[in-house]
Amino acid sequence: MGSSIRSDDHLKLGAWKTLRLVREARNKDYGKLTQKFLALAFLDIGANRVTDRAVQGIDLEVVLADRNLAFEVKTTAGSGVYVSSKDLDGLQARREEGFGTMLAVLGGQLTDEWLFLPVPGTDLRADMRFEINRMSPFADKALSQLIQVSFEKMVVDYGEEAIKGSQPALNRILEAYANYAIA
Repeated sequence: MGSSIRSDDHLKLGAWKTLRLVREARNKDYGKLTQKFLALAFLDIGANRVTDRAVQGIDLEVVLADRNLAFEVKTTAGSGVYVSSKDLDGLQARREEGFGTMLAVLGGQLTDEWLFLPVPGTDLRADMRFEINRMSPFADKALSQLIQVSFEKMVVDYGEEAIKGSQPALNRILEAYANYAIA
C-alpha cells in the first residue's frame, strides 16, 4: 500500500518545518533570511541577475527572462502584513527606472505560498496593514507557481546553514553564483 502523500507535499512540509526552526532560532533575522532563500530560488530557476539590497531601498531586483522585477519582501507569522510609505516609495523609484514592481508576501501558515502582488495593480496604500488572503486575487499566480518548489528546495537544502550562521552563511552560498550581487 503506497503513501497518499506526494513527494512535492513532503518537500512543502519539510520547508515549512525548516522555516519554523529558522524563525525560532533567528527571529530577528527571519525576514532577511527568507529574502535570501527567495534570492536563491530565483537563481535556481535561472534568473539572469539577482541583486540583494541588504541595507537600503527595495529588497530584491531580479532579471528573469525578459522581465526586470523589483520586490519588497514581507513575511509574517500571522495573517497580515504592514506596508509603509517607504516600501511603496522604493517600488515607485524602481518603476520609474523601468522595473516591474511587486510586493512579495509569505505568510506563516503551512498552506501559505508566495504571493507576488503587482504595485500598482492592487489597492495597497501607504502605512496600512492588509490581510494576505484578501490580496490573493491580485497576485501574479504564474510567478508564484514558477518559484514555489524551488523556494521550498532552497529552504530544505540551506535551512541548517541559516539556523547556524544566519545571514552571513546564506550570503556565502549566494556569492558562489556569478549572477548574484549584494548592494
